[in-house]
Amino acid sequence: MVKKDAEGGARAVRIVLQFRDKETLACDLDCAGHRLAIRVATENVEASADRYRIDARMSNTADAFVASAAAGTKLEALREVAKTWTERAPILGLAPIDWSGVERALTAVRAV
Repeated sequence: MVKKDAEGGARAVRIVLQFRDKETLACDLDCAGHRLAIRVATENVEASADRYRIDARMSNTADAFVASAAAGTKLEALREVAKTWTERAPILGLAPIDWSGVERALTAVRAV
C-alpha cells in the first residue's frame, strides 16, 4: 500500500537525514512511509580510476538484505542497486521502492 500525501497523491521520496561518516555519505530516505538507508562510498582501486559503491537497506539488523553495487559513476551504481532490489523484492518480501524518486532525491543533493 502506498501512503498518500495531503492532496491524495503518492508521497514523494524525501531525504530525512544526511551526514558524512568518514569517507561515506549516508542518506536516510522516507519512501512512502518506508525507511531506506543509502550509503555512498568511493573505492580506490590500484592502477585504475575511482569506483563508487552504493549500499541500500531498510534495516540495521545483522540479517537485513543489503543491495550493493560498484560502478564507475555513482549514478550507475545506484541504478544497479535499484535493479537488484527490484528483482529480489518479491522473493524476499521487501517493500517496493520508487527508485526513480530515490534517484531524483539523491541527485537534488548531489549525492549521485
